[in-house]
Amino acid sequence: RKTLCYSKSVEMLKHSIRLLIHYLRFSDVPVPDRFMS
Repeated sequence: RKTLCYSKSVEMLKHSIRLLIHYLRFSDVPVPDRFMS
């Protein structure tokens, strides 16, 4: 139970960091059209 919760939070953290890096890298272009489709 504890490990499952931990792994889930780690996954969320990775996802958040990935999004953050993405937004920092593409700050000039918020969301390109090709990523939306």
